[in-house]
Amino acid sequence: MHPTKEMIKSEIDRMPDEMVEKIYEFIQTIRKSEKQHEKIHTYSLNGRFDHKDIREEAYCNL
Repeated sequence: MHPTKEMIKSEIDRMPDEMVEKIYEFIQTIRKSEKQHEKIHTYSLNGRFDHKDIREEAYCNL
C-alpha cells in the first residue's frame, strides 16, 4: 500500500469520532466537486471558427 495512505489511516485511527466524521464529509465534498468537473459538454465544430474573430461575429450584427 502507498505510504501516504498508511499515514492518513494511522492519523484517522488516532482522531476522535467527531473529527473522523468531518474528514468523511470533506472526502464526500471532494468527490462531488470531481464529478461536477467531469460533466463538461463539448461540441465538435470541425474548425468552423478557427480563422474567425468570434467577438466581431457576435457583436457585428447587433
